[in-house]
Amino acid sequence: MRIGIASIALEANTFNPIPTVLESFQSGMLLCGDEIWQLRDSHHELGGFLSGLSGQGVDIVPLLAAGAAPGGILSASTFSELRSRLHAQLDQSPPLDAMLLAPHGAMVSEDALDADGLWLQEIRDRMGASMPIIATIDPHANLSPLMVSATDAIISYKTNPHMDQRQRGIEAAKLITRAVKGEVKLSQAACFPPIAIEIERQFSSEGAYAELLAHAQHMQETPGVLSSSIVLGFPYADVPELGSSTIVVTDGNVLSAQPLANSLGEALWQRRHNLKSRLLSMTDAVQQAHEFPGTTCLLDMGDNVGGGSPGDCTILFEIIQQQHAGPALGVIIDPASAEQAKSAGVGAILNLQIGGKLPGTVGKPIEGKFEVMAVSDGRFTEEEPRHGGQQSFNQGTSVVVQNEELTLVLITNRVPPFSLRQITHLGVDPSKYGIIIAKGVHAPVAAYASISDHFIRVNTPGMTAADMSKFVYIHRRHPLFPLELF
Repeated sequence: MRIGIASIALEANTFNPIPTVLESFQSGMLLCGDEIWQLRDSHHELGGFLSGLSGQGVDIVPLLAAGAAPGGILSASTFSELRSRLHAQLDQSPPLDAMLLAPHGAMVSEDALDADGLWLQEIRDRMGASMPIIATIDPHANLSPLMVSATDAIISYKTNPHMDQRQRGIEAAKLITRAVKGEVKLSQAACFPPIAIEIERQFSSEGAYAELLAHAQHMQETPGVLSSSIVLGFPYADVPELGSSTIVVTDGNVLSAQPLANSLGEALWQRRHNLKSRLLSMTDAVQQAHEFPGTTCLLDMGDNVGGGSPGDCTILFEIIQQQHAGPALGVIIDPASAEQAKSAGVGAILNLQIGGKLPGTVGKPIEGKFEVMAVSDGRFTEEEPRHGGQQSFNQGTSVVVQNEELTLVLITNRVPPFSLRQITHLGVDPSKYGIIIAKGVHAPVAAYASISDHFIRVNTPGMTAADMSKFVYIHRRHPLFPLELF
């Protein structure tokens, strides 16, 4: 049995005007052939593929692993290059019996709104209708009918923060070997209820989403059900597939998948009003955080780096200074200020204009005198399972600067707050701060839970704002709750 594995993954925010290019993958993940084996012990689903197939008498054929930090639309030339590299690897590989693929599910390119559907269908066309193809996706996918028709089974992660990527990879690996052996006949169906789950309601440990996950898990206890998934959707991609969906995979020898997918979709629809955001203003959030004992993590939803936002919005920091609510700690992407502080050196005191510079940002630069406290090259590792499954990070030149109210970690590359090591590798102890600002919604919770006594999701403006009514969509489907009320 010979099984190929491949991934091209990007969560594309179509409201971010800065395109994602090949360099974004080169600074993230871009591995070919046997280079992919270095992911075997990772928390990524590719690590799950490799681990799940090992020891089963399978000849594993690693092809391509390409991933970039969430950002703007993928350039057409980069999309073409990545697909060319994948097909060049296939040209050199021996004949395959099946494929395990890991798209994100919310990738958009300049020449394809449904970029994931396009490259998956290209693989299907090349491999033929009879080859088993199973894909794992991020639950922030905007699932398309083309993605479904191009695969025999799609399995979504079940947790947000995404802590189960490796487990889903192992699940997919075990299922594909059963399919190749003829032990099961894969039957897949999806349902697309007219709803988009706003980002603030997408936490998997509580509320209506947790109920839906429990419902889907209970469905898997039915004989013949092989997998069931709740796909949240990605609100910041203006595409026809925008919104939430459900997927059920069954053993077609036993029962049909479509009625079960419809049932899961109906359960989602019935909970729609409990999946509408409940938003807290910035001033109220800062005031609450200042009054709470211990450390409070303010989750900056409008500048969610993990959702493709610029990561240099300053408005929350401005409010903290106005209310004298510090000491507060946060990370801001600002290559120019990071380099300026590095050149000045540790111990230097200099005037800086921090943040508020990138396209689409909210807030003006933070101006004032700051002392340089620490400098690093921005390379660090994370050993624990964290959102995204990544272990090695490179955020470029990184410095810590400080004044009376604020301690700011200035970084060069767009690295989301998926690991506390982003801060601690610079010698900063985040537990000493009353307020920490993390530019995310749910993903940072996994990293910051160990040092945070409270989490508050803040209704900040920006290109990842929680309120979907703030965005102008051209391509989305109509009607769609909550943008059209039902």
